[in-house]
Amino acid sequence: MYNEELHQLIAAIDANPRIPVKNKLIGPSVASTDWGPEDVWQTGYMDIFNDRMYAYAVERYVFHSTQRKEELDG
Repeated sequence: MYNEELHQLIAAIDANPRIPVKNKLIGPSVASTDWGPEDVWQTGYMDIFNDRMYAYAVERYVFHSTQRKEELDG
């Protein structure tokens, strides 16, 4: 699903003449505990979008939410 959304974004960028630089995207910005960088790489993301990427980003939050932090703190 993520790849499909990125294809749609790239199509919109390509169709917009006011965006002169079309290969400076940063992603995927993984920020959940459900998905890790390895999960994204296994989708073929890097191979599919490599020519459009400027950098790859991964965020990691120790706590997903205040509620989760409170659960862990006991």
